Amino acid sequence: MKKNNVLIFCFSLFFLAAQSVFSQKIFRVNILCPDDTISKNLIVEYDNGKTTKTTRQKFVNGHLTLTDTFYAFNAMITISRSDSNQRFSNSYFINELPATFAYKSIDSSRKKLVFENSNAIDLGDAGENELKKYTSKEELDVSEYFRKNGSKVAGNDSAAIAESNLKISAIINKRLEFVLLNNSSYFSFYYFRKNLIGNLILPPDSLLKLYNTTFPKAFRKSFEGNEIVKFLNGRLLSAVNHSISPDFSTVDINGKKVELHKMRGKFVLISFWATWCSPCVAELPAMREIRNTTSDKKLEIISISYDTDKELFLKGIKKYEMNWVNIFYDEDISKKFGVSSLPMLFLIDDKGRVIYSRKSDETSYTKLGVLRKIIDRANLQ
Repeated sequence: MKKNNVLIFCFSLFFLAAQSVFSQKIFRVNILCPDDTISKNLIVEYDNGKTTKTTRQKFVNGHLTLTDTFYAFNAMITISRSDSNQRFSNSYFINELPATFAYKSIDSSRKKLVFENSNAIDLGDAGENELKKYTSKEELDVSEYFRKNGSKVAGNDSAAIAESNLKISAIINKRLEFVLLNNSSYFSFYYFRKNLIGNLILPPDSLLKLYNTTFPKAFRKSFEGNEIVKFLNGRLLSAVNHSISPDFSTVDINGKKVELHKMRGKFVLISFWATWCSPCVAELPAMREIRNTTSDKKLEIISISYDTDKELFLKGIKKYEMNWVNIFYDEDISKKFGVSSLPMLFLIDDKGRVIYSRKSDETSYTKLGVLRKIIDRANLQ
């Protein structure tokens, strides 16, 4: 691992040089693909440090130019194409230097698109290939287990599910081990933010401790570092009862300002959901019953959607008769509450404390039995 550490660390120095930790920067990308049969099916996504966006721009004469603000040390761009049930995908770190990607071909064996690029670092070269090597034994073990026992797991065999969970946990912990061994690498820091802090197998308190004692100060004091801490503190809300809820200010679908601190004195039920999430939709009748049997002067209900199509979102509100406060996707709020799966519910009492969050053993989305008992005891009619 020593040689790999040196290579990955050198990459970090190259990309972090002369960057201000909180500066707002601009990236510019040019993608060249003269083959219309390829370009019309290309999907371009990027992570700017705050959120992941999918561009809706189209190629014009084989050319697409993309520019936007980014807040991370580096933006990350993914160019992908789906073809005959296969997905070909390439991801790169980019910075303020204009990057160019000229399409050449498809490498079916590696499921990669082949680009000639400038001012970009392939994630594989940045550390992803070394991570795959480091976890290859555990990855193969899981693959072989599901090949032999997949039908048992699908059939809800408790012993098979328990064994599969142990093997999956081994992969996750091995990935975390790699990140900690390469803690000076920007790839490790990025991977920790994107793939580990939201993993429910890893306890948020342990992750927060590792974060504070492992990564260099330059990483921890950055915009990305603040986002990591915000998210992990949000996850802790699910683990510790009676924590003070994070505050937020946003607007609902009618343009009305919604400020959580101004609701102090009443209970607030916050739901994170999406129209495409079947368990989310399944719990809506129970939420309507809660709304119809409680006083809006004592209980406020706020639903925050993960939908990206606003038209479908608005149709869903009408279809499911969601006669309470509705907010179109606000990623900052979801980070503050550490939301990594849907549906997610939080009940905040009149003193601003989180007294209920979706428990991992509460799988009956249609009844919300634990939540109903808490609301009934609070006499919110």
